[in-house]
Amino acid sequence: MLPELWPAVLDHLQNDGPASVRLVTAVASLYRAKKSDREFWKRAELMVRHWARYMAFRSLNSHLGLQRRVMSWVFYCDSRCNVCGCNLFGQCTGTFPLRVKLCRSCCVSHLISERELCHTVNVGTLQYIRFTFKYCYIAMSDNKTFGKHFLRHEVTALVNSS
Repeated sequence: MLPELWPAVLDHLQNDGPASVRLVTAVASLYRAKKSDREFWKRAELMVRHWARYMAFRSLNSHLGLQRRVMSWVFYCDSRCNVCGCNLFGQCTGTFPLRVKLCRSCCVSHLISERELCHTVNVGTLQYIRFTFKYCYIAMSDNKTFGKHFLRHEVTALVNSS
């Protein structure tokens, strides 16, 4: 495409924040033009998907600048499951505090809930796990309550070493 057409395409995508961010990061000339445009990134931030989860992501990643935070969130939502590679069609899985994206079936095999840990480890180990390892809140099996979930391989390595 002609370089003069990219700004027109971006103007057409003005009401779609994630698509605008994808276009800006894909075209070098647009990226250079919008890199320091704070208003563009503020508008894009207001249009991201999964707003409630984005606010949690924002509080965890407040050290990132506005631009990097919005780009990271859009790329996280667009990514596939880190384990099996299945396409999640832009859904946010809520496992971003663990720095992975997992589909439901991979969550079952790669995460362990605090409730399950209560039955297998002693209280001292459970306290250590609570304060040491990263966790995410996702729905429990009854889908009515949320609980802390940890990466299974981290917890198993700790339990097996002690």
